[in-house]
Amino acid sequence: MILNEESNIGEIIKVNAEAIDVIASVNKHFSKLKNPILRKLLASKVNVRDAARIGNVKPIDILLELQKIGFEIQQETGNVSDNTVLSQINTHEIVKEIPESVHENIVVMDVRPLLDLGTDPFNRIMKQLKNLLPQQQLLIINTFEPVPLINMLKEKGFLYKTSRPVQGEVHTLFYKQIEMYDMPETQPTVYENNDGIFREKTEYFQQKSRAIDVRDLEMPLPMVTILKELEFLEKGFALLVEHKKFPQFLLQELSTRGYNLVSSKINEHHTRLLIYK
Repeated sequence: MILNEESNIGEIIKVNAEAIDVIASVNKHFSKLKNPILRKLLASKVNVRDAARIGNVKPIDILLELQKIGFEIQQETGNVSDNTVLSQINTHEIVKEIPESVHENIVVMDVRPLLDLGTDPFNRIMKQLKNLLPQQQLLIINTFEPVPLINMLKEKGFLYKTSRPVQGEVHTLFYKQIEMYDMPETQPTVYENNDGIFREKTEYFQQKSRAIDVRDLEMPLPMVTILKELEFLEKGFALLVEHKKFPQFLLQELSTRGYNLVSSKINEHHTRLLIYK
């Protein structure tokens, strides 16, 4: 397989599983590739250039390590100078200039303490985004550029700007165009804690449902596991989930995929969900 900066990390791993350890050795931020569930969720959305941005390294660093385990590198990629690559990394990436009327409110979220504890900040970031007031912006302070998050939020209509004010500190600002704040977001049909509809739907899907239990999983694995199961759910089937609580942060993802949800609360630590189309 011949590699360049556009090569997809997921495809590289499919060709040679040794690439997981090789990429992880380049920078500590790539260690999540060793988790099979997170790897499936993230690797397919990231290419070599994206990975380099995440780890604040040069793409050629990753490519040269992969070359050691049998991959070939396109000649023009290998000839990129260090100065050119470093210039690309340190330059602010601006998708669109921020409107002046949006400059007033910036909500700052420093996720470095969470990362130091080994906690994935994804759910807290999504909660903060959901709670933003019209025309507010979210500034995330991190030790690397969150490329998978950027790619996901771009699909949801967010614009962004990244900068590296000091060594080892990355600022990523997320915001929306003014006209987007007046647009209603598409939401799935949701029946929260509705025992009647839950019974009706579970009876309807009684012979066409798959059951999973995510109560013992740590965040963000419940959400990741549910989305993974939905990828392989047969047409016309429903997913029955035993969960600790009602998953507010899952709603937008279900909307994107066209799913509906009904829940029934058993007690403070147990909620049953039925996800269906």
